[in-house]
Amino acid sequence: MRNKIYFHVLSLHLFSWMMFAQVACVSSPGVGGGNAALENIIASANPKSEWRPGRFRDLIVGRSLRKELLALLGKPKFTNDLDSPDLPSGDRTLTTVDEFDYADDFLGRLVASSAKKTGVITYIAIYPERGTLAQIQEIFGTDFVRTRYSHLVCPEDEGASRLIEDAEGEVELIEYRSKGVVISARGDKIDSIEFVKGSIESPNKRCGSK
Repeated sequence: MRNKIYFHVLSLHLFSWMMFAQVACVSSPGVGGGNAALENIIASANPKSEWRPGRFRDLIVGRSLRKELLALLGKPKFTNDLDSPDLPSGDRTLTTVDEFDYADDFLGRLVASSAKKTGVITYIAIYPERGTLAQIQEIFGTDFVRTRYSHLVCPEDEGASRLIEDAEGEVELIEYRSKGVVISARGDKIDSIEFVKGSIESPNKRCGSK
């Protein structure tokens, strides 16, 4: 089952709970620290505000480094280097994926990806065992928008797909854009909480464009 969890998030932030590439196992303690872990990023914002980089504790996606992640969370439970499409550019980038046990606001797993060459964190995602939309609103507030997306599959993307905003799209995500946070849910159940660098929509909305 694990070899399906990471692929979607790494290629396009598709926010599926069945995406995992096989990882090398390393034992580690769980991540803890209390409710302050997520509460420190709550801020008032307009629902239509611009995207900003997500912030988890003192880590800012797209700026902070993997070594800072390890200093904060300790030794990963699993680590793996993946060679995957870095869309929308299409360039192949070696990515390091770390997984930790998570036991702060939600009990579950925390997965973080960083660029192998630079060490810059490219996303942080929490996969809670249990979590509801009511809990999310208690933590992040009500300044969210619901956005629908469709998958665009192009030959040049080597099996990956692109997220395109589409009012009739099959994927609906809850976005706290000013906080750089995207929530994937089924009904009232939370599947993932992802801290992103910015907009998750591909700028290339037609096949043949890079």
